[in-house]
Amino acid sequence: RFIRNIGYYWATNDYTDFTFIGDFNEDRSLRFRIDNRYKLRYVFNGGFNFSWFRDLQQYRNEWTFQGRHDHTLGEKASFNANLRFVSSDQAPKDVSRIDEVADVIDRRIESTATLRKTWSSFGFSASGRRIQLLDVAETDSNTVRVSTTLPSIALSVPAITLYWGEKRKAGYESVWQKVLDKVRISPGISGNRKVDEKAFEWREVITANASLGAQAPFKSRFVNVTPRLSASDAFNRTTIDKWSYELEDPEDSTTVIVKGTGTTTETNNEFSWNAGAGAVTNFFGTFYPKVGALRALRHTLTPSVSYTYTPPRG
Repeated sequence: RFIRNIGYYWATNDYTDFTFIGDFNEDRSLRFRIDNRYKLRYVFNGGFNFSWFRDLQQYRNEWTFQGRHDHTLGEKASFNANLRFVSSDQAPKDVSRIDEVADVIDRRIESTATLRKTWSSFGFSASGRRIQLLDVAETDSNTVRVSTTLPSIALSVPAITLYWGEKRKAGYESVWQKVLDKVRISPGISGNRKVDEKAFEWREVITANASLGAQAPFKSRFVNVTPRLSASDAFNRTTIDKWSYELEDPEDSTTVIVKGTGTTTETNNEFSWNAGAGAVTNFFGTFYPKVGALRALRHTLTPSVSYTYTPPRG
C-alpha cells in the first residue's frame, strides 16, 4: 500500500509561498519535499527545494537541496547564488520522482555564488564555486571528486591618468597637467584559493596576481604613437597531502587500508615586465576612374607598426 503526492500549499504572504509534498510506501520508504518561492520587487527573488528520503528497510536517510537567490544591493551592487548539495551519491536517485529524469542522470553537482560591487573609479567582485562528481570509485585516484574555489576575488580599476589635480581649460594647463594627463595607468589585483579532492590526495592552490600597465599616447605630426609599459607579479603556493594505501584484498579493489600521509608545499613568486610602442596613421584619397557610371572611389589606408620587448625569464 502506498500514498503518492499528498500535498499542501501555503500562501504565506504577498512575498512568499510554500508547497509540501509527501509520499509513503508501506514498510519500504517515506519521501518528503518542500518547495519555496519568494520575491520582493526590485530587491530580491529566489527559492529553494529540499527533498528528504527515509529507507524503512535499511534505516538510512538521504536528502538533496537546491536553492537560488538574486539580490540587488543598491544601484551598483548585486549578489547571486545557485546552490546544490546532496547527502551522498545515491541521494538524487532516491529522493527524485519518476518524472524527474534530469535530476537522476545529472551526476555533476555545482554551486556558485557571486558578489559584485562597482564604484565610480573601480569595481570589486568575490565569488565561490563548488563542483562535485558523483559515482566516482573510492580507489579512483585520477578523478577529482570535489573541486572548490573559495574565495575568488578581483579588483579592477579602469584606466586613469597620473594627474590628480584640478584640471584647467585648454590653453591654460600647467606643465605637469600637460605631461601627466597623457599618461594612463591600468592597475589590477586578483587572487583565489582552490582545493581539489581526489582519492588519497588533497591539493590546495593559492594564487595572487597584481598587474600594472601604463601608456602615454601622443601625436607626432600625422602619426599617433603609443609607448607602453606593463609589469605583473604572480604568487603561487601549492600544498599537497597524499595518503599511501594498499588493498585489503587483491581481488576486491574497493577495500583499502590507509598506510600513512605525506605533505609537500611549494611556493613560487614570479615577476615579469615588458615594454613596447606602437605607431599608426591614416591616409585618405580619392581617384576618378570614370568607368561607366562609376565616377570616383574613396579609399582609406591605415598602416601600423608595433614592437614589444619581453626580457628572458630565469
